[in-house]
Amino acid sequence: MRRRDVLLAVLAGSSVAAARSLAQSRDLPVIGFISVGPVTSPAYLTSVEAFREGLASQGYEQDRNVAFLPARPDGPQLSAEELVRRPVALIVSNDLQAARTAMETNPAVPIVFATRFDPVRAGLIRSLNRPGGNATGVTSFGSSVDAKRLELLRDMLPAARRVAVLRNPTGPDADGHLGNLETAARDFGMELVLASASTEAELEPAFATLAAGKADVFLLAEDNVFTPRYAQIVPLAARLGLPTVYPGPGRAYVRAGGLIGYGPDGLETARTMGVYAGRILAGEKPADLPVAQPRKFDLVINLKTARALGLRMPDTLLARATAVIE
Repeated sequence: MRRRDVLLAVLAGSSVAAARSLAQSRDLPVIGFISVGPVTSPAYLTSVEAFREGLASQGYEQDRNVAFLPARPDGPQLSAEELVRRPVALIVSNDLQAARTAMETNPAVPIVFATRFDPVRAGLIRSLNRPGGNATGVTSFGSSVDAKRLELLRDMLPAARRVAVLRNPTGPDADGHLGNLETAARDFGMELVLASASTEAELEPAFATLAAGKADVFLLAEDNVFTPRYAQIVPLAARLGLPTVYPGPGRAYVRAGGLIGYGPDGLETARTMGVYAGRILAGEKPADLPVAQPRKFDLVINLKTARALGLRMPDTLLARATAVIE
């Protein structure tokens, strides 16, 4: 059996009761997980494996000296409020709002987070270098990465001026995020055509608004509300008939038919979270662990989609790609 299949079997077969029993019988610390998106997806499974690699680099291995309490693979995940009431030594979350809820529910439980937003402006930590509380992790500052996505669109279509943008106005630091995106658009001589969606039911009306906006290109803004809905969003965006750029995990969007995906390397982020989790289990304080920022970024291009749109991707862009889908 392949390693990924073994991991899937472990996650699918794990239960809250089993992890709790294991920790109690062997006095193992328990790591609890809160995840955005399907917990049986390939992206989630490879991220968990990368997390385990980072954790192992600090001397911790699942079922040897640490236990995992994974998100439920067969239905509703444990909420942040439920998780902090379990006997967990640490919470790992890729959802900023869930991390904040967990901290408010039980401030004593350390948290390692991954977020696309500014965790200082979102009120999770005091500063990036000295978080000062019981949480630390990784931030990609999605608004600055969105500026890079605008640059990719400009490099691909220098004449593009109107950018259709779908955003979630209720997300953490949504106003600050929009302000940064508007500044980047002005710097590139572009104008934003905005539509908003915070729920699945609002997606179709939002795309109808964008279709009426006569834009040249489309950008999906960073937000966790969109991540698990990529299979719905990509076909809706395809109706616009516009070159599109998507946030990370960009490979999921591009495999589903999106043109370009650009964002932080998710495996590097997961490994860093594993390293931080191990350091906290070993006695270091989250307050003293600076929030990390990604060093590696994924640029994924779908050439089949480019041909369907009648686009010739610039050689300079193709040369920068970390993956090309034919």
